[in-house]
Amino acid sequence: MRYPLTIFAVLFSIFFAHASDTPRIIPQPTTVNVAGQGFFMFTEKTVFAVENEEQAAFTQTFLNLFTNAAGYTPKLKVDSKRGDVVFKTEASLAKESYRLGITSKKITVSASDNRGFFYALQTIRQLLAPALESSQKVEVGWTIPAMTITDNPRFAYRGLMIDVARYFLPKENLLKVIDCMAMLKLNKLHLHLTDDNGWRIEIKKYPLLTEVGSRRVERKDTPFPARKNARQGEPTVEKGFYTQDDIKEIVAYAGQRQIDVIPEIEMPAHSNAALAAYPLLACPSVDKCIGVLPGLGGNHADIVYCAGNDEVFTFIQQVLDEVMELFPSHYIHLGGDEVNTSNWEQCPLCRARMKQEQIHDVADIVLGQGLIEDDLVQTVQEFRAEGLLQQRFHAVPGVLTKLPGLFVDPFQDELRAQIRGEDDDRILEVYGTALRIRDSAIIQHLQQHVKHIRMRLLHFIKKHHAVGTAAHRLRQLAAFIVAHISWRRTDEPGHGILLHILAHIDPHHVLLIIKQGCGQRFCQLCLTHAGGTHKQERTNGTVGI
Repeated sequence: MRYPLTIFAVLFSIFFAHASDTPRIIPQPTTVNVAGQGFFMFTEKTVFAVENEEQAAFTQTFLNLFTNAAGYTPKLKVDSKRGDVVFKTEASLAKESYRLGITSKKITVSASDNRGFFYALQTIRQLLAPALESSQKVEVGWTIPAMTITDNPRFAYRGLMIDVARYFLPKENLLKVIDCMAMLKLNKLHLHLTDDNGWRIEIKKYPLLTEVGSRRVERKDTPFPARKNARQGEPTVEKGFYTQDDIKEIVAYAGQRQIDVIPEIEMPAHSNAALAAYPLLACPSVDKCIGVLPGLGGNHADIVYCAGNDEVFTFIQQVLDEVMELFPSHYIHLGGDEVNTSNWEQCPLCRARMKQEQIHDVADIVLGQGLIEDDLVQTVQEFRAEGLLQQRFHAVPGVLTKLPGLFVDPFQDELRAQIRGEDDDRILEVYGTALRIRDSAIIQHLQQHVKHIRMRLLHFIKKHHAVGTAAHRLRQLAAFIVAHISWRRTDEPGHGILLHILAHIDPHHVLLIIKQGCGQRFCQLCLTHAGGTHKQERTNGTVGI
């Protein structure tokens, strides 16, 4: 037994000896070549030479780390090519990419944009001793090994979502999180600002949103799902919110670190905190105490904005107006998931609106055939027009787009339940499950029964044609598949089969969804899946329908 153990010990030592030669950088760079010799040492005489003031701003933030930890701050020169660490723009490099050439005498940082230069500094930051983050002087050698690193992001969207609505995070702590995000080269902070459990952003037009909506009853030491709802008149405690000045500081701080802050304002569900402040925006049929929920809320979570009340849309417009003034983000997340329609079904205002708009199924209010999506699209178009809404939605799932039927977040279980609808043969359940299909047996089953499934779906649509909900749900499903293919950048067999079936059932709308929902390469891919229902033609390298 001694020999196998000896061999294992040798292999173990070789592995970790090799691992120690490879720098530990998160995320792992595309290529690292450590063939160089020696180390580059940072001293009080080290000079950083950058090309412009924008580079100087984030470089100075990096250099300030040395002030406390090393007891000195390296020098910074702007619009200069002479230095120990030199920034050099190379237009041939991809966006956000960088190349680091480190020798014992000099560091050359190459990138095509400021984000690339910023990420190169974060790599240097990780190569230095962890003591660089210290607030007090530390006696260590401020050196990094000679090497060449080439790096580019695999994903354009590298995000972190923080749910400050349920668990408020003070501004100072949030800024620390942003610092950590920057070091790890994350570039999107999704800030979940409103929900049933709290409203966390100041809206000057509606001060009660934070005066009332940021407070809730205390349920100490009780797990979130087990917390009981507030009783009428029960005292509440402040849980925190961000003033508009706080938001401006957070957005600016993140922007200096190449991070976009994407706000989420929930609607029409997850709105108990807002309705606690302004209860007249709920349906008049609601017969429960409306308050900020301390936990999951039970059947109080079915209290949502009234879809038949015009004041709701005025409220939403004015809230979004202030939100979009605060956040320069290209995207504004409007929630849209898990809408319980029970109060809409009983509400006289909602029933009157449905009759006026010729909507026959209350579910269609959620799924975008009428009220909420149309009014919200119009609202956002009025305030930010083409700058906010794009016809492509593959970059961020669940963001409001111009594409019909995509108000809801396509990756929520609630949507899959809505897609299944009232069909008694459960055929839509197959599709809801198959959207994330990886089981080869299920894929094979779909391939074998494609004609039978298509026939049953056609029967289902004809059965509900007068109502119109089935056709809409199938278009929603097609959009879901297109979103999954284009955003995930994957092409799984189950998706292609489903898209092929849907294209035969409703070719016009499915092809429109493909055209609006995909980037060029994946538009071609989806069109191939939909094959046989259209004529393709190429114009200037793009696919026409």
